[in-house]
Amino acid sequence: MKDPIQRGPNASLASTSLTGMDGTMAVSSNNGEAAALPATGYPERMIPAQAASYLGVAEETLAIWRCTKRYSLSYIKVGRLVQYRKSDLDAFLAARTVEASRDA
Repeated sequence: MKDPIQRGPNASLASTSLTGMDGTMAVSSNNGEAAALPATGYPERMIPAQAASYLGVAEETLAIWRCTKRYSLSYIKVGRLVQYRKSDLDAFLAARTVEASRDA
């Protein structure tokens, strides 16, 4: 049976992840290129699905926040491509961190 998915010469079929001694992960694809990832497994720039997973919300929630500008969560937009910087997501989480208070 013929494979219904057409794959070009640059298609990545499999990847391997290795954790280095410095805590970063290297992801290597079929084309031999490697990209360094932090030990958390999240890249420095993330697509909405990755960013949603990182924040613990649904991908649709991020789309609503972008559309309604509910939060000042920065993102990169080139054409239809939307990406989030990990540092912006970390700042977003830090701004919403509630410190526990001790009642006297």
